[in-house]
Amino acid sequence: MTRPLVLHPDRLFPADPGIRAIARALYAGVKDLPIVSPHGHTDPSWFAYDEPFTDPASLLIVPDHYVFRMLYSQGVALESVMARFATSALEHRTRQIAMDGSQKLPQRLLAPLSAVRDQAGSFAAIALALAAWVRWQAGATDTGERFAIDDPAAQALADALRDAGTTRARAAAALAVLGPVHDEVALDAVAAHLSHLETSGARAVLTAFLGENA
Repeated sequence: MTRPLVLHPDRLFPADPGIRAIARALYAGVKDLPIVSPHGHTDPSWFAYDEPFTDPASLLIVPDHYVFRMLYSQGVALESVMARFATSALEHRTRQIAMDGSQKLPQRLLAPLSAVRDQAGSFAAIALALAAWVRWQAGATDTGERFAIDDPAAQALADALRDAGTTRARAAAALAVLGPVHDEVALDAVAAHLSHLETSGARAVLTAFLGENA
């Protein structure tokens, strides 16, 4: 007799118990919400100009890094995979996946934050993630290494943060670029995490946070 397939509820969460607890808390706050996402891999010019593609790869593979990863996971030769990055048709850079926070965080963090707050749930992990993003806008690592902010809203963020003289002002100014945040308790939590990140550094803050939430 065939056994029914039973999927473990933690099957997609990290193995580390502390991080898994955070993942559970985040998931619990959003699992019943509808998915509203503008994320895609289609260039608007495709529809505006309706020009022919030079080859099938330019349509089906080059624009979609998920397809690329899938091909590699299924045994496509490394040489073939790396050849993708040599094509002049590929304008995206790997770091773009993580750099355009202004386009991703409203859906991925602000919306879950609002839902968790409505349900009186714990939002500490979301607040820390938002604080880390605000800290990133300083354009410098904890060791002082400078880097450019590569984000569609980089100028708006720079303008908003220019006259923000306090930690809370920086948190409020940066989050306002993402969208309206009227939750003072949440803002206070983000500001508190941001203060710790600025004074103690990311490694120390994350170590302490994971220890407290294990």
